[in-house]
Amino acid sequence: MVHQTDHNKNSTCVGNGKCHVLYTAAKSKSWDDPLPVPSCILPWSSWIIFFISIICYGNSINGEFVFDDSEAVINNSDLKPETPLSNIFKNDFWGTKLTHNSSHKSYRPLTVLTFRLNYFVTGLHPFSFHLVNILLHGTVSTLVFRVMSSLLHKILENEAPKAAFLSALLFSVHPIHTESAIKKSCISHSLPLLLSSSCKGMKDML
Repeated sequence: MVHQTDHNKNSTCVGNGKCHVLYTAAKSKSWDDPLPVPSCILPWSSWIIFFISIICYGNSINGEFVFDDSEAVINNSDLKPETPLSNIFKNDFWGTKLTHNSSHKSYRPLTVLTFRLNYFVTGLHPFSFHLVNILLHGTVSTLVFRVMSSLLHKILENEAPKAAFLSALLFSVHPIHTESAIKKSCISHSLPLLLSSSCKGMKDML
């Protein structure tokens, strides 16, 4: 038997010229492996990220309306059932007609629609408005995990679940998102990310 060594792989060749290639070298270790995340929690990544974000901002659920909430929610007539629904698409974020000189010209009908639905279900109660914000932030954080998983996989051509988990976890608890998670009028920051991340996820499934 003649033994020949290939620089790229181990092989054993017999006298009849037939070679049996033995891949004894394990696949190169991913840079993602050493990251400080127990592998056992990775199947639960989305749920863990969601609940940690809820815990992080949950203490605000009993808070009152603050700052811009007074005009965007409390004094906004577009939230009231007696106001025609079509007004949401004619008025700015604060309930002023877009054609009026005093209009801020900030046009966010989807955000105002969520305010109106919130008002319809529970009335003008801060608890329910804060609850929606916190749940939305938790949902967005889990979508960030999915987007990061897809993005890292395409860039590195390899799975990087730990890096994606840590990225989404940082996003979920970072103080820069405090307004989006707590302040009702800032739900307009989370909604676009929710929709864009959902679209990205749907595209990846097609």
